[in-house]
Amino acid sequence: MPSQSTTSITPSILYALLKCPHRVARDWFADSNERDPVSGFARLLWAQGSEFEYELVAGLEDPFTDLSSLAGDKKELATHEAIRRGDALIYQGRLSHEDLLGEPDLLLS
Repeated sequence: MPSQSTTSITPSILYALLKCPHRVARDWFADSNERDPVSGFARLLWAQGSEFEYELVAGLEDPFTDLSSLAGDKKELATHEAIRRGDALIYQGRLSHEDLLGEPDLLLS
């Protein structure tokens, strides 16, 4: 989070706040060089989780809009476009309102 350019509140931040308020403060204000590097095992778990999630969504009989290759404002714009088109399922979209930000795994529009 230290490299985050906005001060949006995300579900991840709220979860971290409930678990440990110091973590949120350190994520935002501490020197990012003091952080432990992400382990290879954690990266493997994230990759496997993402792969499993995608396979699950791809196994649905309903078509879905896949926005997983986009990021930031481009992802949010594409999410709004998909909603306007009436796409039923949106995978890895992004929505924000004022200082709130969410990136739901699967959005039913």
